[in-house]
This record gives sequence, C-alpha cells and structure tokens, in this order.
Amino acid sequence: MTRLVAQQKTLAAAVSLFLVIIVVGCGQELGEPTSSLVLLPSDVFLDIRTRIEGNDPSTKAAADSLRAIAEAQLAVPIVTPLDKRATPPSGDKHDYVSRAPYFWPNPDTPDGLPYVKRDGEVYEENRTGTDFVARNTMEETVLILAQAYYFLGDERYAARAVAQIRAWFLDPETQMNPHLEYSQGVPGIMEGSEWGTIDMWRWSVMLDTIRLLDPSPSWSTTDRDSLAHWLLRYSEWLEDSELGTRAGLMWNNHGTFLDAQRAAIALYAGDSESARDILERAWHVRIDHGIEGDGRQRYELERTRSFGYSSFNLRAYYTLAALAESVGVDLWNRVAEDGSGLAAATRFLANYTDPAQDWPYLDIRFDRADLLPVLRWAYVAYEDEEWLEAARRLPDYTRVASAWPGRNVDLYHAFLPR
Repeated sequence: MTRLVAQQKTLAAAVSLFLVIIVVGCGQELGEPTSSLVLLPSDVFLDIRTRIEGNDPSTKAAADSLRAIAEAQLAVPIVTPLDKRATPPSGDKHDYVSRAPYFWPNPDTPDGLPYVKRDGEVYEENRTGTDFVARNTMEETVLILAQAYYFLGDERYAARAVAQIRAWFLDPETQMNPHLEYSQGVPGIMEGSEWGTIDMWRWSVMLDTIRLLDPSPSWSTTDRDSLAHWLLRYSEWLEDSELGTRAGLMWNNHGTFLDAQRAAIALYAGDSESARDILERAWHVRIDHGIEGDGRQRYELERTRSFGYSSFNLRAYYTLAALAESVGVDLWNRVAEDGSGLAAATRFLANYTDPAQDWPYLDIRFDRADLLPVLRWAYVAYEDEEWLEAARRLPDYTRVASAWPGRNVDLYHAFLPR
C-alpha cells in the first residue's frame, strides 16, 4: 500500500469531522445544498491541505505552481453570456450559444451551407463569437480559484470565484438562462442539437469545487440556495426538453456525462434519492450496456478518435462511480455477467500505454497520454499501484507527468505521486 493511500485511510475520520464543521458553520439545513464533497476525494484533498499547511517539502513545488496559476487567474476579467458577439435565434443574449465543433463549411456550395461533418476535426471558427470561450473561462476561474482557496487559504481566491459564479448564474442582469436550446448548433441545419449538453461536461466537478467555497464569508447561504434553484431549473430542461430527451438517448460519452450532470445537480440540491435513481439506472444504460466483456467501449470505437473518446468516456464512467459512492452505490466494483465493468474498461485501455502495443482502431490524433488522468484517478479510487504502473509505461512519462495537469478538473493530481 502506498504512503498516500495509508494517509488517506488514517485521515478519513478527520475528514468526516471537518465536513460536519463546515456544514454547521454555514448554517446548513436539511434539503439545502450540501457542503460535503461527493465527487472529488475528500480524504486526498484534506491530506494535501494538511501537508501544505505543515510545509511538507513534497507539496512545495505543486503548491507554488498552484499559487502562480491562481494569481494569474485573478487578473482574468469576469465573463458573462452577454459577452458574445453572436445573437441567439431567440434574440436574448442570456441564452447560451455554441456551434458543433466538427462541422465545417460545405465546399460544394457558394455560401458554405449546410455545414458538413468531419468527425474529430475541430473547425476553430465555430468557437468565435459564441459562448464557448466565455464559458470555458468561467469554468477555469471557478475550478482554479475554489481549489486554490481550499488548499492555500487565500480569501481573495474565494471572493473572485464567487464573483464569477454570481455573474454567470445568479445576477439577473448577466446570468445565463438555464437551458441549452442553442448549444452546438450547425449552420444551415439546426439552431441547437442534442450534442450540446457535452459543453457542460466539467460541471459535475465544478459543483464539487464550489462546495469548497462554503467556509468563505464571500459565499452566502443565499448564494448557495440561488445556485441550487438555477441548477434545478437547468436539470428540468435536461430531463424534459426535446433536445435534453434526445441527449439522454445517446449511448456514447454524451449520454454518460448527461447522467453525471443530472446526478451531481440532484446531490448539490440535497436530493439523494433522485441521484441514486439516476445512478442505478446509469449502471444498466451506460456502463453495462456501453462496455463489452473484454472492456471495449463499443460506441466510442465508432469515432475517428476512438482512443481519445474511450478515455474521455471512461472519465465520465468514473464520475458516475464517484457520485454513486456518496449515496451508497458501488459502481467501482460492480461486474456484469459478461465481465464488463469499470475495472475491465480501465484494464483494456491501460494495455495501450505500452508503446509496444498498437491501438487496433481508428484514431486520427492518437495520443496514449489521453489516458493518464483516468489512470491517476484509478490509482486513488482503487488504492492500487497497478494503475500508476500502467501510467508509467507511457512514452516520455516523466515529462508528461511533471507538467501541470492539462485539465483543471484534475488540479489535485499535481500533488499525487509521479
């Protein structure tokens, strides 16, 4: 057992007490948004913060990097949906707008319409003038500064994260309307699509980082209640709208992350029963149905970036499992009759961190390092060095692993063993 895992186990009781203190200190009431982390690993987070506060040399480099990134993020302007140049079809700038990234101007028509699909190839112009950049900036601000506040204890970070949350979700003058009717539209074909819910794939983790703000005087009970109300309206759209319903019928990563969003929102709003129902169904509809007995993810292998999307969807599966753990449902270790499950899916992909193993499916931008964040998560979730060893088989592992995590949902990975 690793030193990190041993620390996690010995600190578990302290974590529980710590979270109770947060809840009581914030005037938490039954049914209100919860303060306890439900997706991110509470014990790992507390261990990291304890080591930082104790000036443990093992955390210094990562803590210094986090502080530098947080300081830079303080200088990033607050963004809102009103910043975009594009006007939504509704005429209301509060409506979120984005375009499907893999659709390109039609080379056979004078005006380029209707756009044509080139799966896996991003047409960067689709991101200009829309909410894509602002939404990404909003998420980065919250993910970076909320975690920096928790780990480093600087109230400036919390205050800035709160200002960004209020601007995007809570202020009537600037807030986003709680729907995605115009997300991932395709010029010449449709104003919005069922693919649009994937734009918000990081929101499950973002909600957990927002919980880290609860001790801050900048983040009030009213703020938490108002955010929960906004999220519930958004979740109703995910469940009841035509586009949301169609998204729920998708078998690939779109459907997996949609279930993760809905479950995370239910948990944030204190509705554990609904979350449990979503997550139990997700075992059958997403995990058991989507993973073959040998661990292949059938629907991701159909894509032109089959390894990248298999890694991405495995992250979505892990998100479901971490959320389910908080309501007493074990998806980490559940195995279907044919042997499919999360461990099988992880092991299948982990074989290909070895440069001697050729990936047998199409991937136009194949990169073995796409799996690194999930393998690090597996190391924490399963408390098994097998997954860390698999990661270390990656070509140029030392350089890749020493870089700051490429996705800010994984900031805490910078403090994990290399």
